[in-house]
Amino acid sequence: STVRNQAQVADRVAHRAQRRPKCIRGVLLDVAGTLYVGNEALPGVSDALRRLRASDVGVVFASNSSKESSSSLANKLRRMGLHVESKGVYTALEVAKRYVQEKELHPRLFLQRQAKQWFEEGMELQHVDANAVVLGLDEEMLSYPSINQAFRILQRNPEAELIATSRSKYLKVEDGGLDVGLGAYVAALEFSTGKTAHVVGKPEASFFEQGMKMLGTLAEETVVVGDDVHDDVNAGQHLGLCGLLVKTGKYRPGDEINAATPPDATVQDFAAAVDWILEDR
Repeated sequence: STVRNQAQVADRVAHRAQRRPKCIRGVLLDVAGTLYVGNEALPGVSDALRRLRASDVGVVFASNSSKESSSSLANKLRRMGLHVESKGVYTALEVAKRYVQEKELHPRLFLQRQAKQWFEEGMELQHVDANAVVLGLDEEMLSYPSINQAFRILQRNPEAELIATSRSKYLKVEDGGLDVGLGAYVAALEFSTGKTAHVVGKPEASFFEQGMKMLGTLAEETVVVGDDVHDDVNAGQHLGLCGLLVKTGKYRPGDEINAATPPDATVQDFAAAVDWILEDR
């Protein structure tokens, strides 16, 4: 029975993989795990990106990074030999800062040092009681004392907001393994405070809508490419985008079968994703 059910799901995945948008005008491209791991571009990425940019398909780089602004991430990608302009990049860190500014909040920042310095530019955060917590992934900051400090801010002020850059379960790291993602820390604070975090990055709909606005495309004209079947692919599909899963980064065998919604296509890597996007062009 289990074998039969797995076969039925596999057939469903294969059938869905035959679905293609009639007109692909834009690509929302995940970055970490899709284009690079650590500080190295994955094999074939540079040439594939060049082919995609030479076509009439628009490209926007959409990252859940809580460590980099668009300019710093673009610089990082350029150091890897990838042709990227800052105006075509946006990150969860930037979205979080814009949200804080629009709501005129006074947050306590739990971010990597460089990210914190960038976030504080142009903002007056000193000598004011915090009415929000901004939580990003930082291996040194996310300790029990810091999480407890965030808890106390949120618990002391019933109106204080918990703002998180993502709910990621895990991420691929340079040694080839997986490390725990920010979502575990977000869940801990939600459990202890009874608050629901405002997540600004993927899989939130507003993050994808920002990318489509930058591309100037409709959902049915847009493909999202990523290594996270839930936060990249399924989240985009839920909004009507075409979801393309790559078997790099945090991808685990069987993700495409066990997903809530099968990807529109599952391919070996980014180069194969570009082949799929540019097919019949």
